Amino acid sequence: MQRAARIGDGFTCMRVSRLTIEGLEKMRGWAAESGRDPAELGFEAPSGYKGGPEQWLAELERWRSAGGTDLTLGLSNVGLKGPAQVFDAMRQYAETLQLRDGIAQVVTASAPV
Repeated sequence: MQRAARIGDGFTCMRVSRLTIEGLEKMRGWAAESGRDPAELGFEAPSGYKGGPEQWLAELERWRSAGGTDLTLGLSNVGLKGPAQVFDAMRQYAETLQLRDGIAQVVTASAPV
């Protein structure tokens, strides 16, 4: 994490949690100590599809409040069948996030097709 803060573009986290959020603060500190602008670091975390729109919005707000920059939608093991269902799920997720304060998130997905 220190190396990523010193020379990297950002960091991909495994989940949005208290420890992850504390880690973002540490990384910003290490970046500043290295003479970098901490605001230039990007932070990505996965977002689960199963929780539904209310959870997506709450997760996005928590991640944005912590300084996270990107969420990746995970669609593995959620019962989607074929590309049409995957694209519909991505569309629903993106539309839901855009409803809040004009947020336009880029959605990437990992799903069996």
